[in-house]
Amino acid sequence: MAALNFQDANSSTPNSKGVKKSSFFQVILAVSGLSIAIVIGTTLAANISINVGKTFEFGQGLAQATACTGADYVTVTPVSNYINAAGSSGAHYLSDIQISHIPISCENSDFLISVFGNVGILSIDGTSQIARVLYVGDGTGDVYSGATGKNSFSGQVTISSGGNAYGQFNLHLLGEPPLATDVRKITVQTQPGSKTYEVDTYLNQCVSNLQGEFTKSEIISILGYSTTAEVQAAADRNDLLFHIAGFDGVPALGYMLPGQDASGTQELFCGNDGDNSVHTMDSDWDHHSPSIWRKDVFFGGTGNDHLDHMWGAIFYGGPGNDTYGYTDEGGNEIYSAVQG
Repeated sequence: MAALNFQDANSSTPNSKGVKKSSFFQVILAVSGLSIAIVIGTTLAANISINVGKTFEFGQGLAQATACTGADYVTVTPVSNYINAAGSSGAHYLSDIQISHIPISCENSDFLISVFGNVGILSIDGTSQIARVLYVGDGTGDVYSGATGKNSFSGQVTISSGGNAYGQFNLHLLGEPPLATDVRKITVQTQPGSKTYEVDTYLNQCVSNLQGEFTKSEIISILGYSTTAEVQAAADRNDLLFHIAGFDGVPALGYMLPGQDASGTQELFCGNDGDNSVHTMDSDWDHHSPSIWRKDVFFGGTGNDHLDHMWGAIFYGGPGNDTYGYTDEGGNEIYSAVQG
């Protein structure tokens, strides 16, 4: 673990509302490793004048390599919130931990976040010492307490993005977050993702979205598998990702991912009765038995659906005025009511 010590921020810049916040800067530290740590100066929180209910950065961001980033980096920024109380007992609390500039290579990784004071690790929400965010890019929402399992955590992911070169998420702390003046260090570790799909739930939702146009067994076959157990095994290995419109954080209308699909993983896009779109689909080599190409699949549903670009993928337009843009490299399969 490498750490960067931030000196007190004596200069501040007023924003449009006349509120001062500490200056923000990034330092790229060319260190690889499993975790990152930011060490915050002792009086940073005291240097800030914050309106009641407003949230502002109270520590500078640190950009550093982690296990999933390779030679790239993520940026970590702590944010404080002033909570009023009777008399003069109000105080600044750590309210949010922002993780940004997350390379796409970190999608499907767990981010383990801990906060330390002068004498050791602090409770983040009154009971938990580790917050584990299951980062899957856009639609990230699962957060648990501890490095494993599904223990409850008093907090939520309020912003998330991914699918492009870089993504981000914001962890908003609830319960009993630590005082900002007690925070000295924040560590972020990454580990292989633990997001689990209950395949039956996702497949059944897809069938429901498509209003019976395809059965579950037909969807499994089009994906290139024979049984639900094979699909579950692929999902457990993170070799198959699900994007079901209106379900598990996926938008019910419009683009199902915010940008180009570059995950290097087979993906199932399942639309609904609205107008659903996908930027890009491709095919990926599956080295597990049987060793074959696994194609991305888009079931449009009954709306007016659109696919921008496809490389060796499968598009079932379904009822509606469906369109596609470009095809490359052959191996594409376009079916149903899709219009050229």
